[in-house]
Amino acid sequence: MADSIWLRDLLVSVRLENYFLKFKDADITLPEHFDHVTPSFLSSLGLSEPAQRRLLAAVKKEKKRNKKHLKQYGKNLPTLAYRTNSVKTIDQRGALINPSSLAEGKKLGNGTFGIVVEGVWTSPAGKIDVAIKTLKLGDEADKNAIYDFFEEISVMAELDHRYLLPLFGIVLSQPLKMVMKLAPGGSLQTRLRKQRDFSVLRLCEFSVQIAKGMEYLASKKFVHRDLALRNILIYNENEVKVGDFGLMRRVNENGEYHMSEDRKIPIAWSSLESLTKRIFSEKSDVWSFGVTVWEMFNYGLSPWSGIPAIEIVRKLKAGERLVEPGKITSDFWIVAQKCWLADVKLRPSFGHLQKVLSELMPKEAQVNAACTDSNRLKVNAGDTVYIIKTREGVALAQSSSSLAVGPISMSLLGPVGKHATGKTGTIGRAKVSKSDISAPVAESFIHAAHGDGKGGTSWGKANLIDPSILENPILPAKAEERGTPPACERDRSSRLIIRRTRSSSCYCRSTTEKDSEIVSRYASRNRKTNQIIFNQSSWS
Repeated sequence: MADSIWLRDLLVSVRLENYFLKFKDADITLPEHFDHVTPSFLSSLGLSEPAQRRLLAAVKKEKKRNKKHLKQYGKNLPTLAYRTNSVKTIDQRGALINPSSLAEGKKLGNGTFGIVVEGVWTSPAGKIDVAIKTLKLGDEADKNAIYDFFEEISVMAELDHRYLLPLFGIVLSQPLKMVMKLAPGGSLQTRLRKQRDFSVLRLCEFSVQIAKGMEYLASKKFVHRDLALRNILIYNENEVKVGDFGLMRRVNENGEYHMSEDRKIPIAWSSLESLTKRIFSEKSDVWSFGVTVWEMFNYGLSPWSGIPAIEIVRKLKAGERLVEPGKITSDFWIVAQKCWLADVKLRPSFGHLQKVLSELMPKEAQVNAACTDSNRLKVNAGDTVYIIKTREGVALAQSSSSLAVGPISMSLLGPVGKHATGKTGTIGRAKVSKSDISAPVAESFIHAAHGDGKGGTSWGKANLIDPSILENPILPAKAEERGTPPACERDRSSRLIIRRTRSSSCYCRSTTEKDSEIVSRYASRNRKTNQIIFNQSSWS
């Protein structure tokens, strides 16, 4: 495949691309093949004498270029090394690295195509700690493996983002080597499996960082195809980077990459359309992102562990998905599930994911009194906990100091009630913020539920609202003019609408005079402010 690319590029450069298939059918696809090509043969292909001179001059120039790199970077330069545009691009960027400037160290792990070791690169700017990916020796005879290796180089050469692992350059030697920035912490998967020393908050932050890196990747029209926890690298204790771009490809004008060749793909991380149709896009990467988040909150557990590939596909087709991790926050789990929707169009984009997840950081609360119950989270007064889930007055929480996870009574939580990012929330006895209150529906005031801001108490369950209201919501005048049936507005009309809160009532913006009958039954109107005041006892 790589030799065909070289031939095509050569013919394009001399405006003879129409002869590509003729040369390929004659098995003339490499520079050395032209050593035995005669003018009479070229004439038999239909090339005029001026065209022959242009072609042979270009071949001679290419051989001279290869010879130069052989002299500079070693006689063992693989045959296909300098025959792809990716390497030429690297050369133009001045990113070809002399092997004598590298000192290799211990093995760090395995990539898609190669072994990764740590090392030191003596660069023009000084010594730099690097990661060196070496093409596996057993694959060097495989032209496709070499081509894919250079495809990865080409992709990395174009990328520059905080949460993507950067490429310094390549070494044209045997074996081929790629020199990248070192992520000192290694793989996040390895770290989580060995020691669970990252808080739920930190894992949520890592999720946002990955989404940001992938959003950038999608904006550059690339699809990763191998997003998984093993390819998330720890740069420092607060930051991770997406790595291993060996399966990455550029998408077409429709935002898709169609994999026609019969090659392996990571089954447990792949979307339905990738498994069944070999189609990859940003939305298939979003599916993989959901699996990666699942891995993080399961501390490195492999998805669909022990289940054969064919059975995984069957389960996914039947609508089955991964089971909820015990330590993922409720909000993050809702988002993760949306990443696995069968309908590609309904899955969120990475741009949407990073924005939404940034707003869903776990909330924190201060412990009001010590808890020593062996069946509960052991904490001391004044400790801070991250809230993972809440149910019936009990929260599943994580201690910010010990990182222990367990249930704790909401009554023990003090007045902190902030998102871990510093935003005001509703945990414990916190004050309700504007972000917790939805905007009112124009000309409607159906109330679903709300809390009084004192912590722990609330009222207004939707199932207790009089059915006559829910079945006949008050529609905006424009909707009535269009003849929109009430059912179409039910979801919108049932949203929480609060202007102010008091201990026994809630105030809503007035609607139209048509509401007078319902107002008389469930509330009263303040004539001065034109507000409708719902009495708690009348509707819940």
